[in-house]
Amino acid sequence: MECHEPASQPVDRGLPSADASRPGLPRALLLVLLGVLAFHLTWIALEPSPSYFEDEPHYSQFAHEDALLGNTSPLPGHLRFDQRPELGSRLLSRFVPKSELPSLTREHVRGDPHLERTVRWWNLALLLVLLVLQALQARALGLGRRGILLSALLLGLFPWFAFYVHSLWSEILHATLVAASFLAIFAYLRSGRILPLLGGGLALGVALLAKGTMNPFLPVLLGGLLFHGWRSSAERSAATRAALTLLPATLFALAVALVIGPQLVANARAGHGARLAGNRWKNIEMGVLLEPRELQTQAERLERAKLHQLYMGVGADYEAREAAAEERLREHLSTEGFGEVALEQLRKLGLLLFRAPSFFERALHERWGATAPLFLRLLRIPGRVLWFALLGLGLAGAVRFARRNEGFFLLFLFVLYYGAAVLAIPYKVRFLMPLVPPLALLAAAMLDRPRRVSEPTGDQPPRIQSQQP
Repeated sequence: MECHEPASQPVDRGLPSADASRPGLPRALLLVLLGVLAFHLTWIALEPSPSYFEDEPHYSQFAHEDALLGNTSPLPGHLRFDQRPELGSRLLSRFVPKSELPSLTREHVRGDPHLERTVRWWNLALLLVLLVLQALQARALGLGRRGILLSALLLGLFPWFAFYVHSLWSEILHATLVAASFLAIFAYLRSGRILPLLGGGLALGVALLAKGTMNPFLPVLLGGLLFHGWRSSAERSAATRAALTLLPATLFALAVALVIGPQLVANARAGHGARLAGNRWKNIEMGVLLEPRELQTQAERLERAKLHQLYMGVGADYEAREAAAEERLREHLSTEGFGEVALEQLRKLGLLLFRAPSFFERALHERWGATAPLFLRLLRIPGRVLWFALLGLGLAGAVRFARRNEGFFLLFLFVLYYGAAVLAIPYKVRFLMPLVPPLALLAAAMLDRPRRVSEPTGDQPPRIQSQQP
């Protein structure tokens, strides 16, 4: 992941700015965390008991079934194979009280107050961890105090993202794991120490069991680690350089494989192939053939139901369903032409980014209805404004700082990759949520003093132990 800095720019060589090293920073960050905590406690106090919507009944059903059968192990190799990675619903099963199991009803599964209360406390704890990781990432990127605090504040108070604290979706869990993985990579890029990559690979492996978002980005990460190892060991002998080039990426890949390997083997033995989930071509087909879900008319919703029936009608075998969906998609591309389809995807992506209501905005009507408290309804306009601000400042920051240091270049690559992924599947606003933490970092960098954004060391070979300066 090569980057260059103009000669006229001062180079910090990766050390945190003086602003970020002041003793007052931890106290200021604690105040930010307390402010975010107060925001969510107010949400909890005022929110009426919600009824599940969208995929939440599905997650609740799986959680209760697993609890009833005693299948509550979240370890890789013990998870159910489904259309999506199932770590999230397996963790939910551990929150179902045993006292409820003998008297479970369909209505209970579709709206379990105890499960909902327990999960929100779990998500709230994860959010606080995520905000600390967000601040540490900002510090590793070289942001000053203002940028560090803004990166956490923008993420913690953004209503579209905050909504998932109060839901059964795995967005907060996934974001926390990805943040831990990125932080480990930033630490390696700054110091040259490879041991953080072990933890980063483990965190990313668990993230892949929670959501499939990062699957296609894994080769990009490995390629970046290979390139950094090769570039930073330029003055070594050929054999040493080859070893130092391969070591970081290999350690990271082995850590990921250690987590997902048992689940891949279990899925293959069950006849599903060596895959973590079975809905890739279904998602792409729906993203290409249908309008964004939040904007569908009644006729388009009927078309969605027909497409789902067509997919399920192939049979119970996931590989056969996926193969049929891929074949239909290829036929559609052949008939319509790639250029025409690409233009349609751009149009739908624009609708998704600028017009489609977020899950938070939908919940004001579909989840709480007339009982939605004024506090939440008042967040609708600030949430929309903040989304546009994050999108504009974040994309500008990705372009502006991509060459400033390798950490920012990694975020730039992620924004490019995820933009392409959403272009292929512009189907739900929820699919945009993995972009929010990186956009918050990039927006904070734009609002921070640009001269404080430092350049990490790029001339140190990978090493295992710290070296004295």
